[in-house]
Amino acid sequence: MADVDTLAAVALNEQGRRILAEASAHLARVGPEQFGGQYPDLADDFSDDAPSPIMLLLGVGQAPYPVTIGWCDWSGEDDPGQVRYFVDTACRHLGLTPPVWDSGTEDRVISELAAGIKAGVYVPALLSDIDAQLRAAGLRLLMIDTDSDTYHFVPVTAAAFGILDGTEGDGYTLGSVASLGSAAIVPPTPPRAAGPVAEPEQPPVEAAPAVAWAAPQARRPGLYARHLDAEYEFVPAPHGRGTLRAYGPPPGPQWRPDGWAWVLEVATGDVELFLIH
Repeated sequence: MADVDTLAAVALNEQGRRILAEASAHLARVGPEQFGGQYPDLADDFSDDAPSPIMLLLGVGQAPYPVTIGWCDWSGEDDPGQVRYFVDTACRHLGLTPPVWDSGTEDRVISELAAGIKAGVYVPALLSDIDAQLRAAGLRLLMIDTDSDTYHFVPVTAAAFGILDGTEGDGYTLGSVASLGSAAIVPPTPPRAAGPVAEPEQPPVEAAPAVAWAAPQARRPGLYARHLDAEYEFVPAPHGRGTLRAYGPPPGPQWRPDGWAWVLEVATGDVELFLIH
């Protein structure tokens, strides 16, 4: 049995544990109806019930509080590198030293999955690879399973992982990435030797003719971009960047899965933008 306090000791930093204690005390004092007035980010707007202890802990471990618990939808990353970003940020807030990441992690996982890649498969495979890299640095990725369509995870020391792996609490189970289902997981990446490592050679990917990836004639209103003589839906992002979105097979080797679509991050200045009303 792993109660919330036991999990909080490794999943939250000192500030997070203080916020969790204060929020829990406030909830017990005022009840669920008034709780959201002081803690709108932790209240459940879709339920009249009070948030459960595990949901409070997950909320405190995520933005706008110090991020120590990462999350990712089962279907894919919202943005390329989302999982590694969360693990890096969590390590920093928890006082852990993350590994020196293989910069080609996401591309390698896509390559290893090859034709088997689809929604629901990529994220467990990526988590498995990241766990293997953490293991080489004396850390592990602890999964917090709440039986939802979102993966929650936190980097912990190998010692803490050994204590918590396989335990459960009220509304959650703690375990390894392997508990997500071994059939969907790429075998752990072999330990990498110290020193400079050559980038893995990517298999050639032949992009289909541009017309195959162009947006349909009856396009829904929104922002679009022209890239390499094809047109794609475009989602702006901060700092002069954005994301192209394509459906069907990936148009090229640099595209990443995102649910049932493929996305490519580009600089706004590198594409021609236009608006469909």
